Amino acid sequence: APDSRNPPDCPSELTQVTSLNDGALTLFTEVVVSPTSDSESILCARLESDSESWVGFGISPTGLMLGANTIIGVPAYGDFVSKFNSTGDPTKQAPFAPMDDTHQTLMNTKLTQVDGKTVVSFSKYLNEEGENKILADGENTFLWAVGTGNEPGYHAARDKFTLDFKTTAPAPTP
Repeated sequence: APDSRNPPDCPSELTQVTSLNDGALTLFTEVVVSPTSDSESILCARLESDSESWVGFGISPTGLMLGANTIIGVPAYGDFVSKFNSTGDPTKQAPFAPMDDTHQTLMNTKLTQVDGKTVVSFSKYLNEEGENKILADGENTFLWAVGTGNEPGYHAARDKFTLDFKTTAPAPTP
């Protein structure tokens, strides 16, 4: 069944900036809390890498690859940004498995490469059935990775990091 949720729009400017990979990767984010339903709140994100390579972002409460839900932009496949589950096993040919079509719910996806840089943009629901939750208010553990090139493969660099979006519902106007 098609998703019947009606998410809010992402702002034109993402104001939370997180420097990763010694400054070679920058994450711009904004959490938009839906005024009508918690299930419609979204994370708007843009990853800007100083290299031409695939770029990944993961939601992992444990900080480990195993069990992470990941969003990977793969330039070798064109404007390709998709959701994957991580098996966490680097000995396997494919340590990531694409999520099934019912979980491919990313919005506003875009991948571009210009002047040696890769930019991956997406928005996703904070709370999706069968996936790791993103907290609008509270500490989240995320993963990032960049590849050695545009083809999917082992990462050139990766790490975990935490973010607290500290969003609060707007106060009612008197």
